[in-house]
Amino acid sequence: MPTPQPAPHQVLRAGREDTLPSVGGIVPGLSASSMPTFSNSDMQQAAMLPDAPGDKASSGQMPTVGDIYPEVPVGSHRQTQPSHNPFWQPGCSLKPNDNRDGSRVVSSSSAPGYQHSSSRSVGPTPGRTQHGVSPHSSRRNRTAHVRISDRDSDTTSVSDSGIVPEILRRAGGTPSRQLDKLPDGTTMSNWTEYVHLDGSIYYFDLRRLVVTPDDIQQRPVLDALEKTLKDIAFRPGGDTEMIIKGLCGTSEPMVFYLNHGYGLYIEPVMPGAEPKVSDPKFREEERTELYWKQLETFPMHLPQLPFDAEAEFFRAITFGSSERILEWTKTPFPFSEHQATRLLQVYDDLREAASQGLKVVPAQAWLIARTMARIEVSRRQVKHGTREFSMYRAVAVSPTRWQVRVADVCLVFLLFGVQRMYRLRLESVRVKGVVYPPDLRDLFKNFLAEWADSNLLATVFVSANIAFLALSGGTSIQRTASLASTLFAVTSVVSGVHHLWQHRTKIDSPEEARAYLSQADAAGADIQLAVISCFLSVPVSSLLWSILCFTVALGALCIQGTDLRGEILLAVVLGILGLLCAATLLFFWDVWRGTRREEVQEEEEWAVVDHGLKWRLKRSLRKLKLLVLRKMKIQTTVQLEEISKHS
Repeated sequence: MPTPQPAPHQVLRAGREDTLPSVGGIVPGLSASSMPTFSNSDMQQAAMLPDAPGDKASSGQMPTVGDIYPEVPVGSHRQTQPSHNPFWQPGCSLKPNDNRDGSRVVSSSSAPGYQHSSSRSVGPTPGRTQHGVSPHSSRRNRTAHVRISDRDSDTTSVSDSGIVPEILRRAGGTPSRQLDKLPDGTTMSNWTEYVHLDGSIYYFDLRRLVVTPDDIQQRPVLDALEKTLKDIAFRPGGDTEMIIKGLCGTSEPMVFYLNHGYGLYIEPVMPGAEPKVSDPKFREEERTELYWKQLETFPMHLPQLPFDAEAEFFRAITFGSSERILEWTKTPFPFSEHQATRLLQVYDDLREAASQGLKVVPAQAWLIARTMARIEVSRRQVKHGTREFSMYRAVAVSPTRWQVRVADVCLVFLLFGVQRMYRLRLESVRVKGVVYPPDLRDLFKNFLAEWADSNLLATVFVSANIAFLALSGGTSIQRTASLASTLFAVTSVVSGVHHLWQHRTKIDSPEEARAYLSQADAAGADIQLAVISCFLSVPVSSLLWSILCFTVALGALCIQGTDLRGEILLAVVLGILGLLCAATLLFFWDVWRGTRREEVQEEEEWAVVDHGLKWRLKRSLRKLKLLVLRKMKIQTTVQLEEISKHS
């Protein structure tokens, strides 16, 4: 009796549907309930034997994802692949996806044996896996208590009772441990426990290529995992791994796949999860932050780096560093020049260690993934790889509310406008709700330097006022002004020391900085920054009040403590000094370019060069000219219409 042909399924991509053969008709996979148990040596020998023709077609096994995503040969390059899509077997009509967001949605209609109960599914193929044989698979592992000792940290006592005891952390850590048996006798020899660099634990099944961070040494968790595997229609294989999370919760476990051959994050889209989705589909993202974050979470079992990951790391670091060096600094690259240099130095040390035979591949993969995850986030913000890509990140500050402008005018007499200067600088590092950590770090370093300088000057004025009060014969005005100057100087010192203690230890943490600038989001971003800037300006504004009061006391002494000729001379000197100070303030009032209101790529060349009052006047004249021309054009159009009607 001939084998029935599987139902065709549809591929939904970029608004076009192509008919493809069913995934279930390509290569079926084994169910978890019918999977026999083999020893490590049996699995290694069986992995090298080719399948007999027709075995899979007649066995009724479930399909595997590896037939869809074939393994990439080591040393090969994507340009050397055949002209057909490498994600599908030859003969399929699906072509490489050119979606701008780097995602695909692949349909797989009802495959034989597919069930959906408490899981979401997807996956690639069996065959010789790129993971190879685990370095711990040939080692006979036994359950052991590890005793912490000052002199003999490697001494172990073996338990032959068959009960898995708690494994304590020995000196140097426990990077991996092959599991043995559960208390009820269930064998777990195919599972290996890995300890992440950060200390977390996850488990990897070499035979089925399954990764889970949940504690499968607990019987309910292991039963939930086996049930999830039984309900999933597709099995991983080749370069693809299945990740299962959330087995301990009450909701459905989260199931997705990582293909290390092409850097794919593959997530199943179940029926009803998205509009017009009636069959299970796979959403793929190629080398986005989702893939890199999961690789960062589960790197310890990798025997070699994912395909092209190292080259992608070097390309991103090289181009990003060049942007910061050769172009304007407002680029989306998330690392400073010093940080990029340190990342390369650390990776070079790891490569040297690898050349000496040390097993540092997990550390290399973790460093690459952690770096690329942040780079991909910044790339997504500027639409990297699309027609709308921008080389510069958003730097245009939104217009300020009228309430904030009124508050600035009122606070000029109290804080001398210092709070406006702080607000504008904070707005430049938080544009459209996005905080750029390198610029914020540099800004707070400048704040710390300013507060340290103000503390030094305020201390000097405290000493000067004490010496001034020690003079005999001072009038009440002189003494009152000097005392006021002393109080303002002390306020400047106290607030400056407080700000230094509060901010010095937090500038290197981007998370702390984002929380710092989000203290009053309910009131609005500009109002929130205005409130923060008022408190930040207290040390400098108090110092200015101290200088002003000391100047009043010194001026009163010059006028009241001398004869008529001395009064005239000192009055003229004070007047000249006041004019010089006022002229200096007016000259530097708008000599620097103010807050940007237009993006870099939208600015005209003359606007980049010119700035200050001249630039603002020229821009206003250009706007007025455009407005007049627009009105003239409208009037001309109306007149032409009237003439055409009369004619």
